[in-house]
Amino acid sequence: MLFVGEAEAGLADVLAGLRQAALAGADKAACLDAVAGKPGVFLPGRTPLPVQRVRALDPNAPTLLATPAHSGFVSGHAAFRDMFLIEVNRGCPYGCRFCAAGYIYRPPRQARLADLKALIEDVSPRKVGLVGTALTDWPDLLPFLTWLRGRKTKFSLASIRADGLTPELMTALRQAGLRTLTLALEAPSERLRRACNKHLAMDDLLRAVALAGKFGVNHLKFYLIVGWPGETPEDYAALGPLLASVAEAGGIGVGKRGVAHATLSVNPLVPKPFTPMQWAPMASEAAIETAYGLVREAVKPLKGFRVEVEPASMSRLQGLLARGDERLFPMLVTAARGDGLRRAVAAWGGDVGWYLDRERPADEVFPWEMIDIGVARDLLWREWQRYRQGQGSAKCPPDGCPACGRCGALL
Repeated sequence: MLFVGEAEAGLADVLAGLRQAALAGADKAACLDAVAGKPGVFLPGRTPLPVQRVRALDPNAPTLLATPAHSGFVSGHAAFRDMFLIEVNRGCPYGCRFCAAGYIYRPPRQARLADLKALIEDVSPRKVGLVGTALTDWPDLLPFLTWLRGRKTKFSLASIRADGLTPELMTALRQAGLRTLTLALEAPSERLRRACNKHLAMDDLLRAVALAGKFGVNHLKFYLIVGWPGETPEDYAALGPLLASVAEAGGIGVGKRGVAHATLSVNPLVPKPFTPMQWAPMASEAAIETAYGLVREAVKPLKGFRVEVEPASMSRLQGLLARGDERLFPMLVTAARGDGLRRAVAAWGGDVGWYLDRERPADEVFPWEMIDIGVARDLLWREWQRYRQGQGSAKCPPDGCPACGRCGALL
């Protein structure tokens, strides 16, 4: 059995139903029957398809995050040591065409300041980690950080949009001890950034980098994606001049003033289900390695820059797992028995290229469409065509809209 959707939208009710049936002496089949009709429940072979993904929404305020997710415990042994993670927003209004969160979690929702304060006061953690895809879009971000600082509570943020970085926010981050600032560049050229709908103006990026240098940030980290459908060497030729402008704006690697060093964290595009890229082919290992070489060439003349890359083979494996169907099951069983994924793929012997290397036709039915996320397939297809044409699309309006079909029933 699978629960499809946001846990606070009904998982507790499903678990309670299973518990009640089990305590009454029901066998496994009867326990599953007890919850089969509940929203979000997927029982393979028994549930009518597609299964509607459930969402936690306030019917009177669909863009409100009424129940922010947060850590169940704080521990020195956790992956985020001694940190209380708290959700500031869910979803993202920008509609970047490679990002599943921007489509699955519609409509985008923002938490209430009072709700987050109440959670912090209840737990009283030493350190808080703010989680969200568009933190600087939250209008109460700066007041919340100021309140945390007044409580002497440390905090950290996920990556920040360059257009949301202000002197006031930079002051709050530096006072909290921030030494590394992470910004998402995403694509090597303006053409590709427009095509993937990044909504990033270079003036905003350079302004953010200049602020980092002015406020004494030690390390800048940039996320960069390679392997875009239709990319050309000219797209990478545009990267060198851009990085030179970034280096100049932030004083990167030139001395005591400015940013000491910068890292380009480079990863291949993995076309994801439920995004416009679900029709796209994935770049080959050879193409990915070529792109890595072009990025290194762009960085070579610059002081204080270094490049980190993900192995192309591992990215292709991610692509196979993301886009696979039931025919991958024997491979997954082999991997689960301890042989490792690479050996399991080799032993499987299936046609990896069929899953990764071809552009999908408009009418192909995808295996993941047994789940209905609520966003119209036609909208995703239109966005894929707009990518191919190099055209941007507007971000989601703050109050929601019926354009994609996700918010229409709520407004």
